[in-house]
Amino acid sequence: MNQQSTRLVLLAGLAGLAGLATLTACSRSDAKSTDAKDVEPVVKLALHQVAAMPAPDRLTLTGTVMAKESSDVTATVQGKVLAVMVDRGARVKFGDPLLRLDASNAALSAQSIRAQLGAAEAQEKLANDECKRSQQLLDKGAITRSQYEREMTSCTAAAKNVAATRAQLQLASKSIADGIVRAPFEGVITNRMISPGEWVGPGIPLVTLVDDDPLHVDLSVPEAWVPRVKVGQDVAVEAIAYPGQRFTAKIAKLGSEIGRMNRALIAEAELQAGTPLVPGMFAEASITLGTSPMPVVPRSAVVRRGNTWRLFAVNKGHLEERVVQLGPELSGDVVAIARGVAAGEQVATKIDEQVVDGVKVE
Repeated sequence: MNQQSTRLVLLAGLAGLAGLATLTACSRSDAKSTDAKDVEPVVKLALHQVAAMPAPDRLTLTGTVMAKESSDVTATVQGKVLAVMVDRGARVKFGDPLLRLDASNAALSAQSIRAQLGAAEAQEKLANDECKRSQQLLDKGAITRSQYEREMTSCTAAAKNVAATRAQLQLASKSIADGIVRAPFEGVITNRMISPGEWVGPGIPLVTLVDDDPLHVDLSVPEAWVPRVKVGQDVAVEAIAYPGQRFTAKIAKLGSEIGRMNRALIAEAELQAGTPLVPGMFAEASITLGTSPMPVVPRSAVVRRGNTWRLFAVNKGHLEERVVQLGPELSGDVVAIARGVAAGEQVATKIDEQVVDGVKVE
């Protein structure tokens, strides 16, 4: 091999070594880049360990606001309406006059019967005098026993006639008094169905009277919950007409029979006096039946998205977004979780832009 060939071999070897060095450097760079991509970002968050606390065990029911008493008031006698003393919305007390009927016929009848009573009483006095004389004559033997008994029968008939006439007079006087239709209890007039000049009779509704204080809510308690509902239990009542407001009530009465169709027992929850609720309103009632342990988290740990409540729990070092069902309201800055998380788990204390599903936490 000459000198020139040796030089060419050496140059080729050097070039190969340089290429190998370059290839090795590139491989190392690619490895470092791949390792950098495999490193998962870690977010440092404040975490809260879920603990179980006693929470109210509540039964939620729906019902209707009802009046203590409600009556379509009618007259007991017939006659023409002369005057109506009340209108819708009027508040009346027991015995207050509601309307007046024409009782002139009853007054004339009473006057006639009063005259008949006077005549019957005079006849009774005469018959009594005759009976006394008959007794004396019987004692002297001047009349027979049969004659005496006939006289005594006349006395008895006269007394019965007076009693019957007095009863007729009382009936006529009652008809006069019934010409004034009065309130059967204290309440408010909710409807008026009659006007002056109309003819009314027994059984025809005149006005509707409602005793609206205190009101109560009729609740249908499912059969499975009946043993846990007792008289005196507290009830929180909400109405659509008053969103965000709660009205206090207590179970006052319980039915004595389970309904055959709905398999439920009627419970009557009496509202406190002075509520703005109106009979007939739809209401939702919550009955506190006791307490039971339930997972509790800070209020800041849950967020509402659409129609669902959500929180972020730690699962194998990563955040996991969960849909949860809230439990009963608690006092303070905590909420009870009925479903979706268990005691002992960790959750993100506050939800912000760093809190997303799947992120690794420290």
